[in-house]
Amino acid sequence: MNDLDDRILKALKAEDRELLEAYKEPNLFIQFTRSFRGEWRVFMILTAVSGIIAGVLLGLCTYWYFTTTDPQVRELAAIGFICMFFGVGFTKLMHYNHVGNANVIREIKRLELQVSLLAERNN
Repeated sequence: MNDLDDRILKALKAEDRELLEAYKEPNLFIQFTRSFRGEWRVFMILTAVSGIIAGVLLGLCTYWYFTTTDPQVRELAAIGFICMFFGVGFTKLMHYNHVGNANVIREIKRLELQVSLLAERNN
């Protein structure tokens, strides 16, 4: 893919290269913060909040499991640990999928821009 990108960049003019530089892929922190904007903003905020709550409950279940002497409380803490472990994993997976979708959309837009610039240059 890098070879293809290099060949496209060589074919473009200097001002076209400057335009493409504006569409470079941002770092991971910027991608993470951008996921809280747009039409999925409320869903992503709820996902992040539920992930934090699940993480806190995961820590509490772990604490209760190792500090209690009552077998019933220990069983409930173990079940809670397993459920919260999957809850944290689910929220992280949802957020990762959203960031991945945004990356695919950005790459498609970059490709469309490159094709339109090359078509304009050839005409």
